[in-house]
Amino acid sequence: MSGAALVALTPISALGAQAASASQADYQQAYKLGLRAYKYGLPLLSTQQTYRTATSVKKPTHRAYAPPNRFSQAHKLANPNARTVVAPNHDTLYSIGWLNLKRQPVVIHVPKVKDRYYVFELVDPYTTNFRNLGTVNHTKPGDYAVVPRGEHVNLPKGVDRVNAPYDRVWVIARALVRSEDDVPNVVKLEKRFRLTPLSGTPLTRTLPSTISRSSTAASRCCAAMPRICRRASSAAFCTAPLMV
Repeated sequence: MSGAALVALTPISALGAQAASASQADYQQAYKLGLRAYKYGLPLLSTQQTYRTATSVKKPTHRAYAPPNRFSQAHKLANPNARTVVAPNHDTLYSIGWLNLKRQPVVIHVPKVKDRYYVFELVDPYTTNFRNLGTVNHTKPGDYAVVPRGEHVNLPKGVDRVNAPYDRVWVIARALVRSEDDVPNVVKLEKRFRLTPLSGTPLTRTLPSTISRSSTAASRCCAAMPRICRRASSAAFCTAPLMV
């Protein structure tokens, strides 16, 4: 019997059920892919929005706003009315900065700190804490250049390298405050927390005149999720390097 005859003998209801089944399978597959895209892209969109808001000022404030590569430093403890972050500590003063490493590395100066908890938390665009500098890792005082992974940079002697997964890094420095009376002491310490572009590092050592790049971070988002990027009106962050 020919194929055409078999089709002719197949009940219309069976053909409809097959079509419905195929349609449902396509829907489920698309739904699963959509969930994966959402989980992949949500941190990027969230940090992009935070970056644009936090760096939208011309000079640092004391409420987490500062131009790129500069610290915003809190000089007061958070209270129940604080709305800058979701759940700030009440025994901590924060120094918050966004590093833009597209043009050159940025040096974090870690001062000598005695008998006090402190940490520089380094966060990538996916909100992954990829490195900590401070008492948690017994970090030695000194200068630490944050460099996008894969770039060749000749650092001055005495400057240690910290590899960053991408060319944008969120630095959240915390210092313990033991009491209200201790706040002025921590404010003095914060002034010794510094962010400096490598070409302007206030050191006596010779600095490199050029930086050679062997590679840049590839685009991670828009190739997979162009609609999400367009809807968020922030497709610019999807160009390589990521989140420039």
